[in-house]
Amino acid sequence: MNPNGKPPRFQLTRALSATVDLFILLFAAAALIFIEFFVDNVKRGFFCGDKSISFKRQTDTISIKIVILYGLIPILVLWIVEFIFIGELDESQRSLKHKLKLSWRKAVHWFKDYGINLVLKLLVLDASKVLVGGHRPHFIDTCRPDTAINCTIGEFVADFKCTNEEVSLYSLRDSSRSFPSGHASISVYTSLFLIWYLQCRIPKLQSIFLLPFIQCLLMVWTCLCSISRITDNRHHWYDVLCGGLLGVIFAFYTCHILSNNFCKDKHRMTMSGVNGSSSSSSNNNRRSVRRLLSTISAKEEFTLNNLE
Repeated sequence: MNPNGKPPRFQLTRALSATVDLFILLFAAAALIFIEFFVDNVKRGFFCGDKSISFKRQTDTISIKIVILYGLIPILVLWIVEFIFIGELDESQRSLKHKLKLSWRKAVHWFKDYGINLVLKLLVLDASKVLVGGHRPHFIDTCRPDTAINCTIGEFVADFKCTNEEVSLYSLRDSSRSFPSGHASISVYTSLFLIWYLQCRIPKLQSIFLLPFIQCLLMVWTCLCSISRITDNRHHWYDVLCGGLLGVIFAFYTCHILSNNFCKDKHRMTMSGVNGSSSSSSNNNRRSVRRLLSTISAKEEFTLNNLE
């Protein structure tokens, strides 16, 4: 038994589990980076004169940096919510420092589920982009295929080479990564996670409009982010639709299955404080048994005294 009161076997199991989780996360992140920057797409042909891929390339209304920042916002929201609605605490635990620490641990506990599935979702997303190789609406303008100049309208062009030297190799590769939409997928996943979390973790408020208003803002942001991908000539409508559907699937799995609807009695709590609560629970059970036995003994003694 170590000074913290935890057996060595428990600590070894916990360290092993953490190592396995870290390895899986790092592997997924490395695979994601490798696919994003070093893997070539499956080459798809196109029909000569196809207007759906002949739009001008435009700048992004909502950049990828903003989407990534939005994907990290949940950790801040979780911390604030857990701090405000921390619940009843002992008098020794009511200091600001202890509240911040406890609410941070709870926020990290839920954010781990969100973060792990975000990385896995991005891995599925990038793998799909590479395997499908769908051309973006600005494909012709970005790639400038050599065979697109003298081809016959309606003719399928299978063999071509991009001739645009004004853009980077990454941009040329990205012009054939339209399906599905990453912006739509990330925004839908993050917004649904936050909406679900707020609905489950915030108790009934005096204001009947505050929570629905916040959830409505999240939905409006998701719609604007997704629609902008079509108006910016970055995606086709079906790219956005399928990207959003992918976000819905991962959000449902994260919130309903992995996080157990953000239930306080989640069966796989991982924080050290939870381990302490487990031991205190067993101590409480022992005390309850002792009280029950003493009560039974007292009743039996009272009955014998009455009989005498």
